[in-house]
Amino acid sequence: MDNRHSFREVKNYNAIARNHDFETKLLHAVKKGAKEEVIRMSFLDKHDSNIPMHLSGDPLRINKNITISFNTLLSRAAIEGGVPPVYARSLCGKFSMQTESAKNIHDISQIRKEMLITYCDSVKNMNTKNYSPITSKAVEYILTNITGSLKLNNIAEHLHVTPPHLSRIFKKETGLTITDFIHTKKIEEAKYFIKQRKMSIIEVSQLVGYDNPTYFGKVFKRITSMTPSEFAKKD
Repeated sequence: MDNRHSFREVKNYNAIARNHDFETKLLHAVKKGAKEEVIRMSFLDKHDSNIPMHLSGDPLRINKNITISFNTLLSRAAIEGGVPPVYARSLCGKFSMQTESAKNIHDISQIRKEMLITYCDSVKNMNTKNYSPITSKAVEYILTNITGSLKLNNIAEHLHVTPPHLSRIFKKETGLTITDFIHTKKIEEAKYFIKQRKMSIIEVSQLVGYDNPTYFGKVFKRITSMTPSEFAKKD
């Protein structure tokens, strides 16, 4: 065997092994929602230039494929960390679309950074492991139907409990009223669609279940401290 060829194979194997070990540690940190730990690991600096040497072809396409695969792993880690599957899969789909739309490797690097922070935050803020079955089911129902018209009475009816009982338990366990939780998640959806810059503010408001754009604007500003238009102009 050509010694040079053998040496390249060893280098490839060692690089893949290091990447796998690093990736495992990173996913474990995401599963815990340890955002600071993820940042300390300096993932972007190590990963962007770490395309396996045995891969050849268009660097942008390779980076996209690697990022999409890693996005799937992050989604699974978030689910294992207690994030409702419907929410984690929604994030996964959005990041996959962003990755496919990326024009260059720098854009992909920014998407990776956003992915890591967002999945860590989702574990920290959306973990339902310690919730009662009623609250967990309410959260999942809300997230599944986030673009529709969500009312306390309808959610309670779906869960076969009384509205006051559901409202009391939900507020006690999440620290938010159901209405505030719904608004927060709807605005998260709206922010994603606004960022895509493919729809008007009115179209976005309707898409996330607000028939009145003015009311949508008020809720958006209360939650984000910005109007939808100001957010759209923000980099």
